[in-house]
Amino acid sequence: IGHIGADPREVEIPNDPSKTYAEFTLATNLKNGNRPELTLWFNCQVFDEKVAEFVLKFIRKGRKVLINGEIRGVNPYIDKHTGEPRVNMKLKVYNITPIDSAKPNYSKDD
Repeated sequence: IGHIGADPREVEIPNDPSKTYAEFTLATNLKNGNRPELTLWFNCQVFDEKVAEFVLKFIRKGRKVLINGEIRGVNPYIDKHTGEPRVNMKLKVYNITPIDSAKPNYSKDD
């Protein structure tokens, strides 16, 4: 469960430009007792055509969603602003379910 970090975008598959997938970022906030909140970022890719179509049409930055998928890669890095170690994970998304109510500004046509 997390919030969409940026509007999803459509990406061409490099070896087959006739096929595309949807890509977006997801932020998940964790709290550990008295420790400060930690944000984990996921780079999400949706290859299923129907799910990708739904994502591109209805999912927007800030939307709270539940994702079902698998981790495809883990990349540690150092935050440029804080110097803190962070982890970025790549997810292959199988399903996405909005868990907030849609607002008019979530429409792709707006």
